[in-house]
Amino acid sequence: MMTQTNVLIVDDDQELCGVLKNFLEAKGYRTFIAADAAAGLGILEKETIGLALLDLTLGGMPGMELLKEIKAEDPGLPVVILTGDAEVQTAVAAIKAGAANYITKPITNEGLLVSMEKALRERDLAREVEALRTQVKNLDPCGEFLGSSPVVRRLIEQAKQVAGTDIAVLIQGESGTGKELLARLIHKWSSRQDGPFVALDCGAIPESLVESELFGHEKGAFTGADTKKPGLFELAFRGTLFLDEAGNLSLPIQAKLLRALETRQLRHLGGKKDIFTDVRVLAASNRDLKKAAADGSFRQDLYYRLNQFELKAPLLRERPQDISLLAGHFLKLANKELKKSVAAIHPQAMQWLQKQAWPGNVRELKSAVTKACLLADKIIQPEHFAQAPERQGGQVSTSTSSRRSRSRDLTPLTLTLAGQEKEIILKALEKTGGNKRQAAKTLGIHRSVLYYKLHKLGIH
Repeated sequence: MMTQTNVLIVDDDQELCGVLKNFLEAKGYRTFIAADAAAGLGILEKETIGLALLDLTLGGMPGMELLKEIKAEDPGLPVVILTGDAEVQTAVAAIKAGAANYITKPITNEGLLVSMEKALRERDLAREVEALRTQVKNLDPCGEFLGSSPVVRRLIEQAKQVAGTDIAVLIQGESGTGKELLARLIHKWSSRQDGPFVALDCGAIPESLVESELFGHEKGAFTGADTKKPGLFELAFRGTLFLDEAGNLSLPIQAKLLRALETRQLRHLGGKKDIFTDVRVLAASNRDLKKAAADGSFRQDLYYRLNQFELKAPLLRERPQDISLLAGHFLKLANKELKKSVAAIHPQAMQWLQKQAWPGNVRELKSAVTKACLLADKIIQPEHFAQAPERQGGQVSTSTSSRRSRSRDLTPLTLTLAGQEKEIILKALEKTGGNKRQAAKTLGIHRSVLYYKLHKLGIH
């Protein structure tokens, strides 16, 4: 679905404005006319303008001052300057002040269209660059949703079928099962693949900032809003917006999200006008949103709007035959990240991996393989998995089994013995040249947790 570009013409020459209006509307644009700066600012406040044509010789506020005010309020709005031959030097100064281009009077139809189309292409390119910057921050290095088990093959088949449509998809599954990776594959296989993929972890940012992140804000909308900022709906224009852990959204935000999805329009925080959106929304949750909708903690109407098609990411323990493939893939990634050349995982170590419950699913497996790669020289042995239980006569001891059961909700690092834990941390620090931030990333823990461990283990 396409929408018209709204063009604002600010010029005190009524005859010229009439000619421009007729020509542009015949070309499919929608036009708004203002004879002075005050009227132009009034239109900008009420309407969503895609491009402005601005004459620099206005009565009242000079055109240059109006240009600066427009760019201060909306830096991304392209402005094309209309100027007489004698004012070319002033027009060049306007370019430096943020104008996209200028055309001299008398204006030709062809010259006008070329200048406008160039300014609009540059605006779209700037949006794409900003969306890509947002996308790169969240790139998942896993590449593909790996697995050959029947449950994975069925999931991939369903994902490919729904990818060819534009309907909303809800991906349910526990943490670490690869929900975002599955969403990225749906985007890759969709007709929107050339558009941006923008992700928001709804549980990772404060509730007070979620609205601004999703819908954007105007300058001065709240303390610290020094400039106008587009929201993720705008950055994902003609692409895919992925809402991870959507079950964490508050009820007021859910209401605004539902309105945006139903009307395909949104309003900036502190804004007064609606903005057209064209995005496909994919959502994920480790909560059972059907139950949440039934008990009132999640809006039922939003649940049905997000769940036009449902996919369920399987638990790792439901597909143990995929563990070998995944572990080998993670070993390649770990070798690259740690600059090592560990050749393989010993068969006994692989057998141990395949017998574990993996409460943290694929993410926990990746963390375990990375730490084992850090400790190993050429082959990963069973002892390199520091959380491996002690065995007695080939069987897991009752006390160890009980301990593992009690520890399923803990991270792998907290399950290690003190000596093994210290060795892992020291090797991580050695590999990163003492850089604690990088060491924490390598270990798969937060930096504050690493500082606590350093203090607890007496590492200085």
